[in-house]
Amino acid sequence: MFDQEPDTVSLPDLEARVCTWAGRITAATCHWLVLVATFDRRKAWANGMASCAHLLSWRFGVGLRACYEYVRAARALEDLPQTREAFGHGRISYSKVRAITRIATPENEGEWVTEALRCSARKLDRLVSLQLKIDDDSGSKGTVRAPTTSTAPPPPAELRSERRTVGRPPSGGRTPSPRWPAITLVSGSPRWRIRARTS
Repeated sequence: MFDQEPDTVSLPDLEARVCTWAGRITAATCHWLVLVATFDRRKAWANGMASCAHLLSWRFGVGLRACYEYVRAARALEDLPQTREAFGHGRISYSKVRAITRIATPENEGEWVTEALRCSARKLDRLVSLQLKIDDDSGSKGTVRAPTTSTAPPPPAELRSERRTVGRPPSGGRTPSPRWPAITLVSGSPRWRIRARTS
C-alpha cells in the first residue's frame, strides 16, 4: 500500500504526507458529493429504497444521520460554486462545507468561504449556529437555506435531535430566551462585526 513504511519516514516528510493525503481526501470527497447530488436528483435510489440517504447507509455501512447530511450538503453544493471550487481544491474541509451549506446562499457564499478559510471548523460551526439562532429569533429567513434542498425525506423521529433543556429552572419555569447579538459579515473583509440587537 505504501512505497515506504511510515515508521521509516522522517518527521518533516511524515507531516507533509499527512497534509497531502488530507487534501486528496477532501478533494475526493467533493467529487463524491457531486456524484451523490446527481444520483439523488435523478432518483437513481428509488428502486425499493426510501431515500438516497437510506441507500448510502445500506451500501456503505455509514450511519443514517451522517448520510442525510451527505445528501443535504451535496444538493446545496449545486448552488454554491465558490464553496464547491474551494472544496474541490482541498482548501476547505468537509466539516467546513457542512457548516457553510447550512446557511450560505449564492449571494453571500463568498463571505462564508472567506471566513471558512481563516478560521477553524469549530469556530465556523459556532458562527453559523449563532447566525441561525439570530435569524430564527428575528423571524428572518433571508440568509438561511430552504430545508427542502434535498429530495430525501426528513429523518425519522428517532434520529431527530431532542430539544435541549439545559438551564431550565428546578421549579419547571421557563428560562427567558437570550437576546442574541446580530452578526454582520463585512463585505471585502474577513473580519466579523457583532452588534447588539436593538429590538
